[in-house]
Amino acid sequence: MATVRRWSGVAFDKMAQWQDRATQRRQLSELDDRQLADIGVTRIDAGHESAKPFWKA
Repeated sequence: MATVRRWSGVAFDKMAQWQDRATQRRQLSELDDRQLADIGVTRIDAGHESAKPFWKA
């Protein structure tokens, strides 16, 4: 039973991580050029990052 709880906790954590990653990539894709420059990211880099699937780090 403890193994099932541990596995479900790991699975939940991974899904939460994927959701966070997808949200961050969507938000990055919505930044304008000035905002990207403020954080030191080019439009091309932002495009590459936001195009990654949620499961890729």
